[in-house]
Amino acid sequence: MDKQRTIIFCDFDGTITTEETFVGTLMRLCDEKDLYEWFGKFQKGEITLRKCTETLFSLAPSSRWPLVEEYAKTVQLRPGFSEFLDRAKELDFPVVVISGGVRIMQEPILAPYMNRIEAFYSCDLDISGEYTVFTSRYANDIQNMDKEKIMELYTYERAIAIGDMASTDYQMAKASDVVFARDELADALKKEGTPYIQWETFFDIIPHLA
Repeated sequence: MDKQRTIIFCDFDGTITTEETFVGTLMRLCDEKDLYEWFGKFQKGEITLRKCTETLFSLAPSSRWPLVEEYAKTVQLRPGFSEFLDRAKELDFPVVVISGGVRIMQEPILAPYMNRIEAFYSCDLDISGEYTVFTSRYANDIQNMDKEKIMELYTYERAIAIGDMASTDYQMAKASDVVFARDELADALKKEGTPYIQWETFFDIIPHLA
């Protein structure tokens, strides 16, 4: 795309949605003992998020996928998302959604809004075999989704980042000019003295866009 004055890079889980749907997906696919074992290793720093994710999905039977489809129908969006997209469109600020979650679970949730979203990057899940297979075109050695790599696909004068997790949104935030942060991401940025704007709903973001 042509060089933009401003582009908004927005996380999905816990940002557009009110909950971490990636975790919710794994909870419906995986045995509880596997979740505790592999998430425990990740939280202790013994393995990367990418290794944790790939392992858990490799243990998840594809036959359980209908449970995820039903779950997706119950996921709530954070208030003000539609109005936020309207305002971004008025300002000619493309919105790029970047997620380390599962595309086939997320697409039905975002479908009503895709006409106002510039692009959507997420990870793929093959459910054709006995067990699910997780892959990501934009993974790095640590993360399921290298969000900085996505940002580098675009040319712009100013980047706005919106996120909530230190483990997945930190690098995107550090590469941006303006950051809207909440939850763990806000705590991490505050601790190191990096400026950010606190938010809870998209209604908090809208007045700052202009």
